Amino acid sequence: MITLQRPYGVLLLILPFVAFAGGAGCSTSFSISNVQIPAPLPGQKNAAIYMTIQNGTSENRTLMGADCEDAAQVEIHETIMDGSVASMRRIDRLPIAAQSSVQMGPGRIHLMVINLKRELKEGDLLELNLRFDNGIQKIYAPVVAPNDVFTLSGE
Repeated sequence: MITLQRPYGVLLLILPFVAFAGGAGCSTSFSISNVQIPAPLPGQKNAAIYMTIQNGTSENRTLMGADCEDAAQVEIHETIMDGSVASMRRIDRLPIAAQSSVQMGPGRIHLMVINLKRELKEGDLLELNLRFDNGIQKIYAPVVAPNDVFTLSGE
């Protein structure tokens, strides 16, 4: 786990994280931005990860899963509402259609790191490998105060 001191942590929060060019024939307009983890409460072993995945290519892409050395596993989850009760459901893969984006956030699709091996606190970075159908992309997810989670648009 990496810990950043300010101002570097703030700089990482405001910059897009990656421009990912996958397989042959893929343009470079596939990007991942706004990556963040709301700081879990002390003692919690699980945490949500939010991000925006922009697929500006002409090819459909699929997020197949993710890996993290600091957690037993990483799952893709979606939030399901049953009346006024919200629950999470694991999904096996997340399609990202050509010329579209997926915004992960509270109350919607997100990654869940499960059984963290150490406690996360504001300013930490968690390294993850996102497994797409055309390759692996390494990202760094900064841990932010829960009230600093980016506001997501496009509902």
